[in-house]
Amino acid sequence: MSRNLTAIFLMSVLMLVSGGIANAGIADERVTAEVILDGMTHFEADQGLKDYKAGILEITEETSRPGVVQVEKEIYFMAPNVLLTMVNGEPKSYSDDKSFQVFLSMMDLERKDDEEIRGEACFVVVATPRDPALKKYTKTYYVAKSDFRKIRIVSVRSEMSIQFVTYIIDFNYNDFADGGKKYSLVKSSEAVAHDGDGVELLTQTNLFRDYEFNIGLTQKFFDKILEDYKTYFTEGS
Repeated sequence: MSRNLTAIFLMSVLMLVSGGIANAGIADERVTAEVILDGMTHFEADQGLKDYKAGILEITEETSRPGVVQVEKEIYFMAPNVLLTMVNGEPKSYSDDKSFQVFLSMMDLERKDDEEIRGEACFVVVATPRDPALKKYTKTYYVAKSDFRKIRIVSVRSEMSIQFVTYIIDFNYNDFADGGKKYSLVKSSEAVAHDGDGVELLTQTNLFRDYEFNIGLTQKFFDKILEDYKTYFTEGS
């Protein structure tokens, strides 16, 4: 988590303990939606990672079309939360703390009841657009209570020919070694998209491989790549 939100959370817990309240459920309720998303977006940096580079093989299969489409991508991460995705040497998306805060400024956040996803106890946060015309286009985050890694994200979007498409993305993790250190990072993600009637539109798998850690990335590296690409900001995770 960022230092400010971490400090606020720890102070809340300490106040509960010093006041003689030992009820874990009450302490758990003090973990707000903002704290949960802050922990999620800084999960990599909170492990001590400075930066990394990785390759991704994206495999997409649409139900309305025969065959499979494969795309090779590269991602570059720099702490605390800079992430650039490249395809064929050109930026596909870019996100950082600033762009994520801009996204959140347009949303109302609500923490829902905890749920278990694939055996993992998860916080649940729903982001709903403040624009009344867009309120159905929600984004729901399922975040591991144990360490704040993202387990599932469910997004409702609008496509060119379909008003409501729901994407369910599940994230799978593995431990990756770098010298004497180990980092828990995404090894694959699996997405399924459905239309408003529940009809499956596509499946997509991303395979993460060839992680290279602490390679010395700087903001100048990202600025140079993005100097002619000012529209590649995304909300991130």
